[in-house]
This record gives sequence, structure tokens and C-alpha cells, in this order.
Amino acid sequence: MFQVVFLRIKSHLSPQGLKKVMEMDEKRNNNENFSIEFSQKTCVVLAESWAGAEGLAMTKIADLHGLEIADLNISKIERLNGRPDTPKCEPTNR
Repeated sequence: MFQVVFLRIKSHLSPQGLKKVMEMDEKRNNNENFSIEFSQKTCVVLAESWAGAEGLAMTKIADLHGLEIADLNISKIERLNGRPDTPKCEPTNR
């Protein structure tokens, strides 16, 4: 998900925006602690964003297929809150 979002951002950058991204990349390459911290923050943002995006995508794809609630096996739908095996983001240093 991160790569898709970031590629979309990059495709809309002005020269000034591209310069900022390149400077951040350089800073991450030169400072391992900063890079790890940046990756952790990115994971938090993605985790916060993913649940809503996933639900919206599922709803829209189900609509495309003409599916209704009666067509779903509700017991198979995961509750992300409170599940011990929810998706985890474990950043690595580039």
C-alpha cells in the first residue's frame, strides 16, 4: 500500500517537492536511527489509514459484483480491533 500511495504522490510532485523527497531520502540514508523512526511513523500512518481504505475497497468491489449482505458469510469477517493477529507493520532499515 505504501508504494502505491508514494508513487502516486511522486507522480504529482513539483520540482520543489521532488527536492524535498530527495533530501529526506538522503537524510534517511545517512542516519539509521532517523530512518527507523521515519519507517515506524510511516507504519503507524498506514495502519491508521488501511482499515478504512480496505473496507471501502471491499464495499465497492462487492457492489461491482452485485453482492448484498445476504451473500456474505459474516462469520468470516475479521474484527481487527482486539484480534491478536491483526496485520503488523515491522519496519526495516532500507
